[in-house]
Amino acid sequence: MEEEDTYSISHPFMGVLLSLFSAVLVGSSFILQKKGHLSLTAGVGKHSNYGYFKQMNWWLGMLFMGLGEVINFVAYTIAPAILITPLGAFRVIISAILSAIFLKEKLNRYGKLGVTLSLLGSTMIIIHAPQQEKISSFDGLVVQITSFGFSLYCCVLILSSAYLAIRLAPRYGRSNVLVYVTICNMIGALTVLCGKGLGIAAKDLLNHTSNILVHPMFWLLVIGNVIGVSIQLLYLNKALAVFDASAVTPLQYVFTNLFLIYGSMLLFDELAYLAATDCVGMLCGFATIIVGVLLLSSRRGDHGGHDDTVRPHKLVDDKSII
Repeated sequence: MEEEDTYSISHPFMGVLLSLFSAVLVGSSFILQKKGHLSLTAGVGKHSNYGYFKQMNWWLGMLFMGLGEVINFVAYTIAPAILITPLGAFRVIISAILSAIFLKEKLNRYGKLGVTLSLLGSTMIIIHAPQQEKISSFDGLVVQITSFGFSLYCCVLILSSAYLAIRLAPRYGRSNVLVYVTICNMIGALTVLCGKGLGIAAKDLLNHTSNILVHPMFWLLVIGNVIGVSIQLLYLNKALAVFDASAVTPLQYVFTNLFLIYGSMLLFDELAYLAATDCVGMLCGFATIIVGVLLLSSRRGDHGGHDDTVRPHKLVDDKSII
């Protein structure tokens, strides 16, 4: 009986549709936020500490990102995270296409091949993804969160992020795109897992199966989401203020997914119902997407390499970036 209830809570195809719609909104938000930062670089609001707050494009981008993340949160609550997570590649695809149209960041032949490979890899993952979820109750989630393996995983990501933010970001953040993006990725992976956990808690709350609101773990998940989203926005804006969107979005996708899929396997054990052939199919699909995303990022060569992604934004004073 418990196993049947577990099967009934997963709706992978509806989750896929919501994830794709979310990708369109979030991919568009990167472009709008980038246009806000470019306006700041050109001199509009340059002398204000938070000049891009005055840019309508930046606020519209924030609105799109917020709406997209809410929709993606719903997708995570009704479908396995290991299915929804890789579909974030569509954010990179949307961002690449819109960057070429509105930011004049050219999409070369490797970028077009990357789009094709990302679509193929996503199709493979949809075909081989699990149709059921093992963790279907808040009580089961609490047991998994407090397990040694997942607790150690969380500690490693939090301590690594703190080290990058305190020691490396002040020295290398404006010269190496990986510093800001990696902080965003590690915290982002934990935030998504917290969001998935809140979705499970919300289902139990609506079904009146347990007194969720007085459980400390519920509020820990809420606080984790609020802090995680805030840190993500902070370092995403730092990255977009210095580097091209075409440099930030592929790296954000690849590393966030690596951290998130491993964490999802530890927390939700979503491979429990997959046959060996489906596991191999998902791994191949994810590898194909990674290659496609990396090829998408290679279109930066049309601008003359990494230096060109940094040089246009050196006019912005460090204090004007969050």
